Amino acid sequence: MIRGLLEKELRQHSLTFFFLILTLAGGLTLIMGNRVVHLSGGTTLFALQILHYTFVPMACFVLGQVLIAIEFRQKTQLFLEGLPLPRWRMIAVKYVLGLTLMLTAVGLVLALAVWKGRGSDAMTGRFLLALVLRSGFWSWFIYNLFFAFAFLGRYRLLFFVIGLIGWAALSEADISLANFAPFQLIGSRFSYERHVIPTRDIVLTGGFAVLLLGFGFFLGLVRDASLATMLSEKMSYREKMTISFLAFGAVMIFGMNVERLKRLAPVQIPGAIEVLQGGIRVGVSAAVDTPTPEEEAAIASTAARLGRELSELAAYLHCETMPPLFVVHRRDLAEGLFENGALEFKQGLMVRVNLTAKEFKPDLLLRWIVREELLVKSQKRLELERNAWVLDGFTEWWPKRGISALQIAEEIKTVPSDFSAPDLTDWLSFRKRAGEEKARSLACTAVRLLGTLHGEETRRTFLASVLGHVVQKDARAWLRETWSPVSSRFRAAAGISLEAFVAELHTALNAAVEKT
Repeated sequence: MIRGLLEKELRQHSLTFFFLILTLAGGLTLIMGNRVVHLSGGTTLFALQILHYTFVPMACFVLGQVLIAIEFRQKTQLFLEGLPLPRWRMIAVKYVLGLTLMLTAVGLVLALAVWKGRGSDAMTGRFLLALVLRSGFWSWFIYNLFFAFAFLGRYRLLFFVIGLIGWAALSEADISLANFAPFQLIGSRFSYERHVIPTRDIVLTGGFAVLLLGFGFFLGLVRDASLATMLSEKMSYREKMTISFLAFGAVMIFGMNVERLKRLAPVQIPGAIEVLQGGIRVGVSAAVDTPTPEEEAAIASTAARLGRELSELAAYLHCETMPPLFVVHRRDLAEGLFENGALEFKQGLMVRVNLTAKEFKPDLLLRWIVREELLVKSQKRLELERNAWVLDGFTEWWPKRGISALQIAEEIKTVPSDFSAPDLTDWLSFRKRAGEEKARSLACTAVRLLGTLHGEETRRTFLASVLGHVVQKDARAWLRETWSPVSSRFRAAAGISLEAFVAELHTALNAAVEKT
């Protein structure tokens, strides 16, 4: 009877089984053929490690689908349950067949990887044993995970979201799964450790695999398999909506709590001259042992000016605070080079610059800082294509907001005759087509004429709604930009659409051309 079951499974799923073996072998060949992967790993076996993270879980997922989930959903297992055979044997046959196929496929790709790396890697007997144990127990664990997962039927999505949120929570807490079994089996030492066999990790992985196996058989056998059959049915519309709202709410709550609870160490720079004014914090220091009098004067004047400029910027955009700014003077940096210190968004902005270079231009530093401060404040969302024209225009306009009328007339002439409102929403594409300098100048003209044509308060209201808003680091940022895009905020502030405003730009262009 068991032989008949095996023949039935092989006839029914032979094409899928053959495809999975080809997929694993092809995936290994594809990864091995990638020169970047080979150079970064330093060994041919590094491709096998990537395969275990990618193709092996996908293959186990497909096996769980075809052997368990699809059969219970289509109720083809009812024919087998009518045979004089215990139900646990039917499930065991499916399990053993899938596991045997999976281990065989992994064994083949392991042999292929070892054969290809025989000329460049020292293939000792202990190293080969470690590779076999690591690969085998990892594949067993992953297969058991998706075997049990397949019995969850229509609630698989819910458990997937729960697992994803759990993984994200661990990542936010700086807890890496790669440091724990079973993930440590195929961790950073997988392709290189030739002497130590990770006995503890192997035992733990085997224990987890057994627990998952027991859970899978429990779901398949409880209440005469009626639970697995019920779970395999398609989800109703009401269940889909309920689970979708629960999952969406869980993600939002998780994001809000992580943002609230996550604590980053504040940046402290010894010997820095600090300016604290309301919600503005500016610190300027020198990365040298003993600053010269010239450097000390440059540090003091830079701190005072930047503190004053950021205070004006925050007041103009109706911001209570701006990201903390840290300027580090470096003698070894080239003139005009501004180097980002790559702090976390909540820590602020750090810039390294040579303040005493002969060609150092404070105005260029201020323009760079204004742009980067707004990007940090928005968590880079101002770089999105639909927002980028506002950022480009403001950062060009802000340092020269006191420009004369004659210069304004020259700026207006930068408006191309074919410029249209869609170019604002596709700004990055337009900037690439027109050239960065020309596009920034055009955006500056748009920001300037908004105030000239509709009043300073209108311009300030619009810019504050886009640049001064506090951006949340969760789904609320996406929701706000979806429900209230830049075009809607422009209409609310100016009372006209972006299309009408672009028409006004062209009218101003024609008027300026006629005067000349």
